Amino acid sequence: MAFLAEIKPHGACDSVQGLGHVQTDFWTVATLPLIPTRSYLLSAQGRDIPMPLHTRSLAAAYLRAAVLVLGIATTAGGGFGLLLPAPTPQHTTVNIVTLVIGLAILGSAFLVPRMFSKASPNTETRLRALAAES
Repeated sequence: MAFLAEIKPHGACDSVQGLGHVQTDFWTVATLPLIPTRSYLLSAQGRDIPMPLHTRSLAAAYLRAAVLVLGIATTAGGGFGLLLPAPTPQHTTVNIVTLVIGLAILGSAFLVPRMFSKASPNTETRLRALAAES
């Protein structure tokens, strides 16, 4: 039953060289993040430094989940459309294009974390101050 509902880390972002990165724990259903429970700075030494919920971490987690769901749905729609008899050749073409677009969307889900990986200079300063306080 752990697959259905559990707390898992998602949304790793704002990596700072030599310090660590920010991530958020979520209540998940079928590995999709639903409800955030806490954000923390995971230091390079493996220590959790608690912090308020981090907006970029939430955005990274939810955006990746949305892209995955959209990619799976689009790929499934195109694939299932190819299994049905097509009334016209245009239907087959549309289903093939839908399948290819769905696969491209699925591939882009693995690029989402790169969009959030490096911390801005302001965020880096705040994270270093947070680490120094604890």
